Amino acid sequence: MSFIFSRSEVAKRRRQLIIQSTKDFIRRYMRRKIGVFGLLVMIMFVGLALSAPVTAPHDPVSDTYLAEPYAPPEWYSFISRQYANLPKTTFYGLEVGEWKINTLGNVKNYADISKDVEENAFIIKYVNPTDSEGNFTFVAEYTFDYPYETLKTFIYRIKMQIQNFYEYDYIADNGLEAKLAMYVSKVGKKQFILYDSSFFGNVTYMENPITIYSTNVEVLQLNNLTTFDNLAERIFRGPGRYRIVLSLTIFDHGGEPGRERKMEVYLQPINFEVKGMLFGLLGTDYLGRDVWSQFVWGSRVSLSVGLLVAVIVLFIAIPLGMVAGYKGGVTDRLLISIFDIIYILPVLPIILLVTMMLRRPSLFAIIALIAIFSWTGLARQIRAWTLSLRERPFVESIKVIGASDAYIMFRYILPQMAPLLVYYITVIIPGAILTEAGISLLGLGDPTTTSWGMMIQEAQAGAAILKGAWWWVMPPIAGIILLCMAFIFIGFTLDELVNPRLRRR
Repeated sequence: MSFIFSRSEVAKRRRQLIIQSTKDFIRRYMRRKIGVFGLLVMIMFVGLALSAPVTAPHDPVSDTYLAEPYAPPEWYSFISRQYANLPKTTFYGLEVGEWKINTLGNVKNYADISKDVEENAFIIKYVNPTDSEGNFTFVAEYTFDYPYETLKTFIYRIKMQIQNFYEYDYIADNGLEAKLAMYVSKVGKKQFILYDSSFFGNVTYMENPITIYSTNVEVLQLNNLTTFDNLAERIFRGPGRYRIVLSLTIFDHGGEPGRERKMEVYLQPINFEVKGMLFGLLGTDYLGRDVWSQFVWGSRVSLSVGLLVAVIVLFIAIPLGMVAGYKGGVTDRLLISIFDIIYILPVLPIILLVTMMLRRPSLFAIIALIAIFSWTGLARQIRAWTLSLRERPFVESIKVIGASDAYIMFRYILPQMAPLLVYYITVIIPGAILTEAGISLLGLGDPTTTSWGMMIQEAQAGAAILKGAWWWVMPPIAGIILLCMAFIFIGFTLDELVNPRLRRR
């Protein structure tokens, strides 16, 4: 009695067998605890890498001085009273609607002051149609509550634009001049100068973004302090109410009768930023960069290095290894000689030498170098598998019907190696990650990207251990160890499942 199945029934039966074998494989895999652990860790790091643009918004290389250098993580404030009241990075928006305005001077009637809420700016227009002299002062005061202990650094940013419509007379010394000054103080305490500069009447148009650092030498000199003093500590003496004063004075030296003098000044207070002494989930490095962002983006780089190296190795090793094993003879001897020569080369010293010769080694150049010297071991193993499989009866029967060598190798022999190739991929990836970390640790990595190896190298250069900044050096070390262990555990479990002798054990 014979059974004849249609093509659709055969395809349906094949799908059922694939689904059933997949379920059996997953069931057997989930019984291995180290395999489950490795899989969970790998999924965690892959999720972390994919979520980097959302979970780590700061650029790990260019976003410097987000807080004080070597600032501990913010959660320190919950485990120790010593850190409970340390400042966190805070931006005071300085909205123009919240400023208190006052005017002084004997020509203030010629001035018009308005607030542009959308642009968050003060607009001061001065027009004097007479020949009278005098001065006009615009004073704006902003108060805010500061809840922390004393700090080390603050930054004040403001944008100023002057447009002078009256031509300055050098001989008669007539015209308009402007002077901008800024002060900060604790309410009821001494007032400190942040900025004091004049803009002479020969200025017809000027746009000047001003950034004031409390650590600037010029700011210290304005307050008769030395470079050893800390202006921020002098001003911010614990929680309280603080005041920022913005003063613009227009000096009118008079002019020709019947000719009006006109000046417009645009002042945009951007923000007053307090640099935190605690920051984020993993603190900051010696440049005030976010270590958490470096760690998250570093996981993406490390995973990319491992996966790309594995893909390149497969594309090189599979065809060369299969050709050597299937063809045999002179082809086999020639290819195995190439395998042996590359295999015995000292890989790391050669990679280091090449990267030193490159003026600026890129990450892709490092990936290519690692892959070029990492494929020979897999190629030798594929050759051995092919030598074993080419003598099997199913290969001989395919040869009889006239199939080409390439068709036999890639259609029938290669699928037989798939489980073992998956295992070898899980071994190649941690090796590539460790090699890239070693290159970066020696200072020869790509300086434009942040990898875990680069983090360790910079932590060493920045004396992280001496500064007690464990949050900078420990995460990349732990990340490398955990990620490599995850792939090794997955590979060991896969080897058990595809190797009958290990499975029986």
